[in-house]
Amino acid sequence: MIKKPFACWLILVIVSLFVLLNQSQSMRVNSDIRAMLPGSLADPLGLAAREQLASKLEGLNFIAVGHSNKTQAIEASLKLAEYLEQTKAFDKVMLQRLDQGQNIARGLFPYRFVRLSQQQQDTLEKANYSAIIATAISQLWSPASVVSSSSLIEDPLFLFTQQLDGFAGLAQSSVDERGFLSAHSNNTYWVLLELRVSANVFSPAQQQQLIQAINTSQHLLASEQDDLAFLKAGLLFHADAATKQAKHEMSTIGVASILLISLLILFFFRSVKPLVLAIASLLGGLLFALAAVSVFFEQLHLLTLVFGASLIGIAIDYAFHFCAEHAGSRVSAAETLRKIAPALSLSALSSVVAYLSMLFVPMQGVKQMAVFCASGLFGAAVSLYLLAPILAATIPQARWSERWLTLRLNKWSLALLGLFVLGGLVQLNSEDDIRQLRGDFPTIDYQQQQLLELFQNGQANQFYLVRGDSPEQILKREQALLGELNNAVKQNWLGSAWGLSHIIPTIEQQQANHILVGQLYQNLASVFEDIGFDQELAEPAYNKFLASKGRILTPDSFLAAPENQVFSDFWVTSQQHQASVVSLLNIHNLEALQQIAQQLEGVQFVDPVAEISTVLSTLRSQASALLVGVLVIIGIILAARLGFIMALRCLSTPVLAVLVALSVVGWLGQGLSLFHVLALLLVFGVGLDYALFYQLSVKPSYRLLMATTLAATSTILAFGLLALSATPALAGFGVIVLSGIACSYLLAPQLVVNKLQEGE
Repeated sequence: MIKKPFACWLILVIVSLFVLLNQSQSMRVNSDIRAMLPGSLADPLGLAAREQLASKLEGLNFIAVGHSNKTQAIEASLKLAEYLEQTKAFDKVMLQRLDQGQNIARGLFPYRFVRLSQQQQDTLEKANYSAIIATAISQLWSPASVVSSSSLIEDPLFLFTQQLDGFAGLAQSSVDERGFLSAHSNNTYWVLLELRVSANVFSPAQQQQLIQAINTSQHLLASEQDDLAFLKAGLLFHADAATKQAKHEMSTIGVASILLISLLILFFFRSVKPLVLAIASLLGGLLFALAAVSVFFEQLHLLTLVFGASLIGIAIDYAFHFCAEHAGSRVSAAETLRKIAPALSLSALSSVVAYLSMLFVPMQGVKQMAVFCASGLFGAAVSLYLLAPILAATIPQARWSERWLTLRLNKWSLALLGLFVLGGLVQLNSEDDIRQLRGDFPTIDYQQQQLLELFQNGQANQFYLVRGDSPEQILKREQALLGELNNAVKQNWLGSAWGLSHIIPTIEQQQANHILVGQLYQNLASVFEDIGFDQELAEPAYNKFLASKGRILTPDSFLAAPENQVFSDFWVTSQQHQASVVSLLNIHNLEALQQIAQQLEGVQFVDPVAEISTVLSTLRSQASALLVGVLVIIGIILAARLGFIMALRCLSTPVLAVLVALSVVGWLGQGLSLFHVLALLLVFGVGLDYALFYQLSVKPSYRLLMATTLAATSTILAFGLLALSATPALAGFGVIVLSGIACSYLLAPQLVVNKLQEGE
């Protein structure tokens, strides 16, 4: 017959499993570090521009195929493109770029009379028609020129050909006549493939599919052709590396913690019962935590699981306190639970409050961690109360000497600790950098840098956003900006800049250009005679020009053409507002570029990385205030429950532990970040646990010392492993908790009312 408490625990587990399975169909696992951050503080138009750029960068990935022989490099790239297309994993595999350029040119041809290059404008404004004629003759007799009577009627002076030459200068100069984007370096020829994907590259399932397609294609190619080299770049490869790292750390931290804690339990308690109780309570807490997260969030972030794996080190404390108190005891398990209930209840409450306080941080990832940990601790505590009388009714005498007393600190050691804290706090500084949320992937970073250097296409994350009341005003302001940026390029502040006004002049300029061409075409018959064209073609050519009157190129009409979607990232629309984006390549002087924006009306310099750093700084300040708020709230609760003096004694341990942890960060020179402050909330909660158990114990015994020692050891082991994480934010979190818990363990007995005594 199943006992009532066990039935209640089964209900908790079954309901959690049901909720989890029901929500799992719509819940996604995500490794995108941006999902852990708050939304942009920008206005809707600015937010649309940022999301547009982010979407573009997510969907673009590159593979360069290298070989010492250019022909073989091209052949290998063709085969690789074929294999990749066969996998159907990518939306588009782009290798040869001839069709794209031809389609764009075909769409621009009707606007040849209004889209004059700067050189053409200068020449026509000076009425230097002889120069126009000379250029046309040169083009006519060019070996690559193919001229027919129809082409002479459409564009007799080759104005459009010259415009395309100027436009090509803005594109990559390494595209050869066959449309291959190639480069040569260190006796190796490289050919670039562009892989476009609309799938979420931060989804582990999508990553696996895309990476598998690439690996399979590469292996097939390598089996057919030797001596090939590959370079890869793109967010897909960074996201895949981050996912693998997170999974590795999650399994390492979680499994290692369980193994080490299991060994501790088996060695000291000499029974499998405490281990079964600990695992069952942790299982209940974990399932409850996952179910809670699935209800409140649409996606589960891998960093939450990595962080949650270290929860084992805290949740296991409940089992340690019960088993240490009950080992070898002649009273019932229920009696033991009643004995430790006051301290255990206050301990669990304080930890849950500390975690839930993180919900006030306006950061989705932090809120998810808070829900996961608070509900996990609650589930673990409830599981312990329900299962302890059943799974651990009797426990053998623990392998722990009753003479094993705690370390007592004298005034000199406390003075040294004070100097250590003071020295660390003096060195403390802040650091708010989004790169703390990602690991270090030197191989991927090296390959990406190599590609940037080879193909000179280092598009920066920063860009200019140009606003205006109308498309015409936006283009005018963009032209003014690009003029300033041309000077910036000359001063080596910037590699290059590009905006839609390189293709689309203002309406005012287009109308002026049409007048300039009209003045030239009025003398078309004599121009034809000078060039040697059939003068009978002059009239139909002039009629073609007259028919173009009123034909204006606008951003909306240009981007409406399917072949021009490649430029859609340079124009942003949100509700009734529009703006243009000026892309920057190879930034060398960030401060100078920011100052340019301040000098021009309607121009904003957008630096998403710096913006996120500013947001993280604000959140760090808010979390610090939150820590003080938690201290005050818990202080009021304890004072009402225990009295002012006892509350002050209980709070002394976690407060001192927080100061010691902060000083450790200062001595290590890490720089205080949001994640350090969040870790301080946990240090405060756990430190308060230890203080409560000592202060509420009528006669502190070796059993209490055993429980706190095992609890602190398990937590230190769990968070010690977290401190070894390759993700700086998690490593910093681990350092804080590691030092803070160790300090809490040492300080908790120092302020107890009654000195630690031997015996029960």
